Amino acid sequence: MNPDLLKTYYSITKIKIAKHWFFLSLLAGLAFSCSNENQVEQHLSDLKLVDLNGKVISPKELEGKKVFLNLWATNCRPCIQEMPSIKSAAEELKNDNYIFLAASEESIDEIKKFASSKDFGLDLIQIQTPVTKLGASALPHTLIFNEDGELIYQHTGAATWDNPEMLTKLFSL
Repeated sequence: MNPDLLKTYYSITKIKIAKHWFFLSLLAGLAFSCSNENQVEQHLSDLKLVDLNGKVISPKELEGKKVFLNLWATNCRPCIQEMPSIKSAAEELKNDNYIFLAASEESIDEIKKFASSKDFGLDLIQIQTPVTKLGASALPHTLIFNEDGELIYQHTGAATWDNPEMLTKLFSL
């Protein structure tokens, strides 16, 4: 057999093998990235919420209600700035089957301290599920769950929740 032809055949075979390994490694990477390890929680019952008395809020207590869950922190200026509009939206939607909760990962004592210094009239609670598991890369981060506890809407960043456009959106969910 011609040595040049043999070299060409050998080169083509190496390229084919390299392509196969490349595609196999891509598939393996895709399968790894789709594992449940980094999955975002999508159901209200997957969350651990605690009131300021230390009582776990049961998913049964929230069943059949739309839940507006605002994730915030006591040192987050945009979080605090949007609280009056959340309270106002809660008042506008009080007859639309909504429960409004503002949840922080901070200690219950920290949240109580904040609540005693600034009264926004919101139900402040602690969330013990890491907010990163909820897809929150920044605060404030708001999640809305339907009556079946399914996540139906997310918003990252401060919002004016009581403006007509936002209220229309909330009414329609």
